[in-house]
Amino acid sequence: MTSLGPKAAIRFLYKDEILQRANYRPSLTVESTELSHIVGIFNFDRNNAFRCGLNECGQEHWNGIVIATKLGLETHCGLDCGAREFPEDFANVHALFRNALRQTESIRTVSEIQEKSAHLLEEAAEKRRRISSVYPGLQAIRNALRAPAALNKHIENIFRSEGIVSVSVALTEVEREASGGKQRFRSAPIGRIQGVLAVRDFAKAAVEIERLVNDLTAIQRLDPKSASRREIAQGVKINNSVTSQLAAAQEFIEQVSLFLTPQNHDELMKLSSLDGLRQADISPALRRFSELMDKHSKIAPRPSGLAPNQSPNVSGN
Repeated sequence: MTSLGPKAAIRFLYKDEILQRANYRPSLTVESTELSHIVGIFNFDRNNAFRCGLNECGQEHWNGIVIATKLGLETHCGLDCGAREFPEDFANVHALFRNALRQTESIRTVSEIQEKSAHLLEEAAEKRRRISSVYPGLQAIRNALRAPAALNKHIENIFRSEGIVSVSVALTEVEREASGGKQRFRSAPIGRIQGVLAVRDFAKAAVEIERLVNDLTAIQRLDPKSASRREIAQGVKINNSVTSQLAAAQEFIEQVSLFLTPQNHDELMKLSSLDGLRQADISPALRRFSELMDKHSKIAPRPSGLAPNQSPNVSGN
């Protein structure tokens, strides 16, 4: 009879880990019926190869396994050596070891990604709270900027120019001649709305931070002993990308702070100077802007460790 032995299979990273084990023997004679279990696996570079310790084989191995006998002694050998010396038991013992190694490494990987994602989840939840707090106000501003159609067209142009507000100015005679007589007007900047992309990107930012919080929460809920390979691979992928996603959320939050300033109120008022617009066209947006700016100035960051508020419905634009 063979047994699995220790539940935690080992992946040896260094040769000394093997050589310094108390029951390890560099050379060991083992009868074909005396195999107990596979202790671990190794895969070194060729410079760290050492000669097979099983039954005077002597073949060099830089990848292979460490086996244990029923008496508790250990040595190392190659997979082919083990299959040759233990023809009846090796296939079963090796299968048990592979399963144990898979579970051991899955548990370790899940524990590592859960440890890493724990503080990232807290950070993401805080960013979600901050984005959620301005979402309704930014949505109201964007809706107020949609009508009349001329205002919406100007706002789209301002988005594309990253906040620059421009008016059409007639060319001088010299300028017209320089253009070949084909151009009559040019754009002249009269102001710049800082952080205006927050008005464009608020829905996208809310959706992305919500997805990130959900992904990181799913990692925390993984059962290390039963998580599938797909779930673990997805968790690793999320952890590897979370830094850039948090950076994008932070960039949006900074855009909001740039946008909600008294100076920008003055810049928004310049919209009434654009073609086809009157003061009455921008008054609703200015009112919404002032309301959100006042609210935003009173919001303090939530202390760490507290549960985040539920995020808003982000289906709107």
